[in-house]
Order: sequence, then C-alpha cells, then structure tokens
Amino acid sequence: HLLAPGEMLIFNNWRVLHGRGEFQGRRLLNRDLKINSPYNTYLYDGLPPGPVNNPGKASILAALYPDENDYLFFVARGDGYHTFSKNKEEHNRAKKAFQKVRRKYRKKRG
Repeated sequence: HLLAPGEMLIFNNWRVLHGRGEFQGRRLLNRDLKINSPYNTYLYDGLPPGPVNNPGKASILAALYPDENDYLFFVARGDGYHTFSKNKEEHNRAKKAFQKVRRKYRKKRG
C-alpha cells in the first residue's frame, strides 16, 4: 500500500540525489541528508512531488500487481541484488553486512 503523509519516512538515497539534480548513482554522504528538497525522503514524509525515473514494463506491472509481503526496508548487497527486511533490526543487520562488503572492496582497491 502507499504510505500516507506522516506515516513514516521513506529514506531513499536515490531521491535525495535526484533532488540535487544528480542523476549518476553515487554513494550517499551524511551531508546529503541535510539537503532541503521535497525529494529528500530523509526529511520529508510521504512520496516526493514527482517521479524520479522512467520505469520499464516490468516495473509498471510490479506496481500494479505487487507481491503480498511484510517488507518495509531494503538495502544493497553489493552484488547487484538487495536484501529486504521486515523490521528495523533486520535492516540494520543487512546494512552492517553491506558495509562489510564495502570495506572489503575498499581494501582491494588500496
């Protein structure tokens, strides 16, 4: 279901960067979370005022016919996939796992 304003913050990294006019994916920095933009879903609840991309057919069908599940959060795994979580505790574990992957990658790069 769609979130009603005031129900919860969405915390979507891509939307924050989109609000800055940045359309190339990059890691979100802490300073980005303070950007005053209606697309900053870390500051403003509900959905932003407009779309942030142009979805393909599969995405449109998924939105029209969503899977039934209890997931509230997702985070990248570092391998092109995501981990979906039902609560904040699970989400924090998934974030920790991703940070571990990121640290390992940084060490490789030197």
